Amino acid sequence: MSTSDGVNEVSGVAPTSASGAPYESVVVSTPAMKPPRGRGRIIVGAIVFVVIVALSFVLKPKDPETFSLKASVATTQNVERLRFEVDDLAFGGDTRQTITGIIDVDAGLMQIELSGSAGSTQTAYADLNAHVMYMAGESNGQSLPSGKTWVRFGVSDGTSPDTNRVFDGVALAGQATNIEDLGRETILDGVTAAHFRFDVNTDNALMAAAGAVRSQMGDAAALPDVLKIDVWVDAQNFMRQLSFTLPLADRDVTFSERFTEINPAVEITLPTAEQTIDISELSGN
Repeated sequence: MSTSDGVNEVSGVAPTSASGAPYESVVVSTPAMKPPRGRGRIIVGAIVFVVIVALSFVLKPKDPETFSLKASVATTQNVERLRFEVDDLAFGGDTRQTITGIIDVDAGLMQIELSGSAGSTQTAYADLNAHVMYMAGESNGQSLPSGKTWVRFGVSDGTSPDTNRVFDGVALAGQATNIEDLGRETILDGVTAAHFRFDVNTDNALMAAAGAVRSQMGDAAALPDVLKIDVWVDAQNFMRQLSFTLPLADRDVTFSERFTEINPAVEITLPTAEQTIDISELSGN
């Protein structure tokens, strides 16, 4: 027999102290049976283990996708420093040039070397925050005043730390449509990269590479509305190469840029005031 509170009741009789008295009923209570303590611990431990494993799958951060074209846009634009090479897009054979240099994004500074098709080279610096450039040596054939080795002049196009020609090409990948993954290739100094090809608007591509649109470029006005862009992305989702070709009536013109080193340990120092003359102080400028 059991009471409502789970206590087992055992009935018995016990004699009274008085002689000849009848026996009275006595109730002796014992605790209800409980499961062995060891089994309970095993059950609780198993439940805790299952909960921990489940939470680890839910809360564990996913590994970022590697060789991602979409991720490469933000990853590359957020670098601190970048060493680059750009084969500048120009439409006259004599004006085409290659630009190599480094940009310090946080400091807003650039150091570049300009190499023209005639074999000439020139060093330049840019202060992207102040919208100022410094060119080394003579200006338009004019010798600089004594002790001056740099010409300073203001610029406005493509000189913001946030939007500049180095990263304009990178931004094109954010407009990609009809993306093809052409597989893995070895580029630069043994870097393994994914090769993507995609479509972008022609005017957007020309603006990024040359700062102009088709209607301003004569024979470029007959270009198709869409261009194919080739991009190579490394395993850390940094864009390492970008190129596209304009099929003009009489020739093909190719624009390309290469990012040869990500976040190199370099420091850019602008020319001092003692070394510099403003272009407004030179006659004929």
